[in-house]
Parts: sequence; structure tokens; C-alpha cells
Amino acid sequence: MKNLLIILKFARPFRNYLIVIGFFIIIVALNAQINPWLGKFAVDFVQKAVEGDISQDQAVDKITPILVLVIIAQVLNWFANRISWRFSMVLAEKLRGHLRVIALEHLLKQDISYFDKQSSGNVMSKVDRGINRMVDQIGEVATFFLPNVLAAIIAIALISQVKWEFALLMVVAFIPFIVINVLAIRRHEPMQKKINQLYDDEFGHFWEVISSIRLVKSFDRARYELKKMMSFNRKISRLTVKIEHLWDLASVKDLFLTCWVFGLNAYLIMQAVEGKVTLGTYFLLTQYTITLREPLWNLTWMYFEFKKMSIGARGFVKILNKTPKVIDNTSSDSTNLLWKPKGSIEFDGVRFEYKKGALVINDMNFKIEPGETVALVGRSGSGKSTIINLINRFYDVTGGSVMVDGIDVKNLLQSMLRKNIGMVLQDSYLYDDTIAENLRYGKIDATEGEMKKACELANAWEFIGVLPHKLNTWIGERGIKLSGGQKQRLSIARTILKNPRILILDEATSSLDSESEIKVQKAIWNLISDRTCIIIAHRLSTIRRADRIFVIDKGGIIESGTHEELLKVGGIYEKLYKYQSSREADDMLDEYELD
Repeated sequence: MKNLLIILKFARPFRNYLIVIGFFIIIVALNAQINPWLGKFAVDFVQKAVEGDISQDQAVDKITPILVLVIIAQVLNWFANRISWRFSMVLAEKLRGHLRVIALEHLLKQDISYFDKQSSGNVMSKVDRGINRMVDQIGEVATFFLPNVLAAIIAIALISQVKWEFALLMVVAFIPFIVINVLAIRRHEPMQKKINQLYDDEFGHFWEVISSIRLVKSFDRARYELKKMMSFNRKISRLTVKIEHLWDLASVKDLFLTCWVFGLNAYLIMQAVEGKVTLGTYFLLTQYTITLREPLWNLTWMYFEFKKMSIGARGFVKILNKTPKVIDNTSSDSTNLLWKPKGSIEFDGVRFEYKKGALVINDMNFKIEPGETVALVGRSGSGKSTIINLINRFYDVTGGSVMVDGIDVKNLLQSMLRKNIGMVLQDSYLYDDTIAENLRYGKIDATEGEMKKACELANAWEFIGVLPHKLNTWIGERGIKLSGGQKQRLSIARTILKNPRILILDEATSSLDSESEIKVQKAIWNLISDRTCIIIAHRLSTIRRADRIFVIDKGGIIESGTHEELLKVGGIYEKLYKYQSSREADDMLDEYELD
């Protein structure tokens, strides 16, 4: 019942479909009771004709309308079944789409820390299985469960009116049948959980294999991945064999039911021979034994399917019940959707830890003025990217506050905050779509003229303009048809279209060759103009023009100043600069990418 309530809760927006399906289910259930009774009357008339109580013509006159009613009942049954099936399938597809939207909406609301702990393959496996299991129940509930429940209840009620002891014997047949099924399903449940866990943990990996196909091929790991797939299949097969062995043992219930039905038929034959029931009544009750046998099988099967659905959907429901750690403070007066920041950023005593007890940022204080460009320099793991994450409020601080224009970011709607922040990362995230559609991620209603202008500012039009389809060129998954420099310039153009007040550049040129780096740097300085900008870079040539440079180490700022000021200090920055300058000649030997 709990599982049925879960389905009905999600199907609530489609209650009209449920009403129509329920109406026709009742018709099907009631119609199932007609044929046994019509058969009883027909057989009784035949018996009377044989015994001479009525003439053959009278029997034919009596039986003919009964046959007509049988045909009408069959047509009505076909129609009701067809309508309920059709609405069930349409409802199932609508519900599938509805659940996909709910799942995606919920996942998009989750904070970054959730995805730090979950692989995309694992999450998608749970979502896909949960949705399919829940949706499949709609068709099964409408076409099997509810009609069979109603048919069984009505049939037993009618049988009890004809011969109460026979109805009692039919009910008794349910008890061992149900007990055996419940015991079998309890033993089946942990094995089904193991299968689901295997799909989440191991099969989810193969989603990542396809998206990382170049890595697989470059390391020649095709056979390795195939072996992992075969190992996965063997584990699933072993569990499946165990489950089928369990149901082989549990199938004794079917033998019991067959013998029980045979015994009931023998009992009815003796009753008919002794004249305690008419042949029509015998026909009626034997038809009901057949009518009840199928619902009994279907109900236990449905119980098994419901349990299977409950196990399969558990991960999906758990995802939907997951509450984000970073939530909007909708009660704040600072959530005006028309808010346009000037661009100041301030860290006031900020402390942050990803794991309890391990501070990554420790009592950090700084203020960046509107329109100022600040560069962050430091070794890997020093806290540079964490600063960026906190400005975007991908995580909430452990202590202190992060402010934009003097407003704590916790008092700003996340969407409003991020609408005014643009990011260009080391990895240019591009979708398997056209250049135009990727650019429109920065501005959904961008015109072709606006996109062209943004590409010109980003030095991207020089390669887009010579493409046969220009902005309508399909660039492949993650922009694979473009070079690294082209992807970065396209990413910069997308950010120009967004037109943010605050700009963050995280290692935007670190993976590029010298020629591409020069072109991307030109695009970057076009983008930075009149914006507050934070630059993270290992290559100090990228940040020399910054208004200030912060040297980050162990979660704090240990040096701060302009390029020239830091060289005079003679600290870490000066050592790093001299080291990179000595390698400048080597950098000139980098291979150029051929566009």
C-alpha cells in the first residue's frame, strides 16, 4: 500500500487520467462477473430442456438473449480494457517526463558538495532505475492489480451468496499461497539490493567510459574495460541464478494451488452428482475457481513487483529527499531580482573546511574594489579555487562572511549572485551542439549580431568566420572538433555575452601552447575591461598586468601587492617569477596547434 501511495503522490498532477482509468477498471472488474452467471443460466436452461421441464424451442428462446448478452459483455470488456490500457500508457509516459523534470530540478538545486561525493554514473543509474520502476507500476496497477483485486473481492462476495462454504474454501487457499510468497520475497530482497548496488557502483562506470573514450583509446584500455564489463555480468548472473533458485523452491505454491483447485472441482462434482447443486451452479462455481485463480497469481506477482519497485526506487526517493546544504535566504530584503552589483568583493574573517577539522581557508581578510583586477598565485591545494567557490557560494563558509557590495552572499539569491558572475575555466565546458547554442548559454536570447560581436572581442571570429556553417557549426561532445585555444576563446565569447559585473578566470590559459595563449590573453583583457576580475594562473606572464597579486599559502594571504612591489619584497613570488623566467626560452619551443 505504501508503494501505491508513493506512485499516486507523484501522479497527482494527472488525477484526471487516474479517474478515467479507475472508472474503466471498475467496469472491467464488474464485467468479469457477468460471464459465469450468464453461463449458469444457459446451462440451467439446457438441463431443464434435457429433463423435459421445458421444450427445446423454449430453451433456445431463453438461451439466445443470453448469448447476445455474452457478446455485448465481451465487446464492453474489450472496450474498457483498451481505454484503461491506453490511458495507463499515456499516463505512464507523462509521469516519466514529470519525474525526469522533478529529478533534474532537484539535482540542479543540490550544492556542489553533493556532486563531490557522487559520481554522475551512480546518480544517473539511481534516477533512471527509480523512474522506470515507478512508471512501470502505473501500467501494472491499472491493468493487473486493481482489476484483479476488485474481481477477487466481488467474486468471493457473490460466491458466498450461492454457497458460503465454497467461498470459505477459496479464501483458505490464499493463506499458504501468500505466506510462501512473503517468505520468498523477504529472501529475495537482499539479493535485489545487491544487484541494484552493482548497477550503481559498477555499471555507472561505463557511462563515464563512453564520455572518456579518448582516454580509453590513448591508454589502450579497451580490453581492460571489456574485462570489467564481463566481470560485472558474471556478478549479476550469479545473483540472478540465486534468485531463480529461490523462486524454484517457492513455486511449490503453484503446485499447491493447482491441487487445491482440483480438490474444489472434485467437491463440486460430488455436490452436483448428489443433486445438491444444479449443473448451472456447478458451472458458475467452477468458472469462479478459474476466475479467482488468475487474480491470486497476479496479486502475488504484483506484490513481488511492488517490493522490487520499492527497492529499485529507494535510491531515487533518497535523492529527492536530499536537502541542499546551501539554500537561499528568501526572507532577506537583499534578494531584489533587479540588484546590479558594482563589483566589490570582501572576505571578512573567512574560515572554511571541506571536512570537519581540516581548515582550507583560515581567517582570511581582503577587499577587492569595483573594477579592480586581482590575481591569486600559490601552489596546488593552497586554497585559490576554494576562494572562487566561496565567492560563487558553491559552499557556505564555516566562519566569517563573504560579501559582494557589502552584502553577505548568504542574503543574496544564488541565481541572482551567479547571474552577475562570469567564469572562464581551464576546462571549457561545451555541449554537443552548434557554436550558436553554446554561446546562447551566456545569453539565451542573443542575436546573431551580438554573438558575432562577442566572438570578435574574444578573437574567436577569426576561426568561426571561415567555417562553412559559421555559428551553426556543430562542435561535437565537449567541443572536440575545436582546438584547445578555440574552445577557450569560444568560452570567453560566451562570458562576454553574459556581461557579468564580476569575472573569474581560473587557469584559463594553463593548457594552451604559446600562440594560443597569446590570442586567448588578448581576448581575456578585452573581457576584463571595466569589470571586477579575479585571475588564478600558474603562468605569471598572465597576471603581470593585475592591479594586485595575492600569494596564497596554507589557506591565507602571505604576500600582497603589484607585480613590481612583490619582486622588491624578495619573497615567494619573486622566487616563482625568476624560476618561470628561466624557463621562458623552453616555452618558446612549445608545438603550435594547427587550426
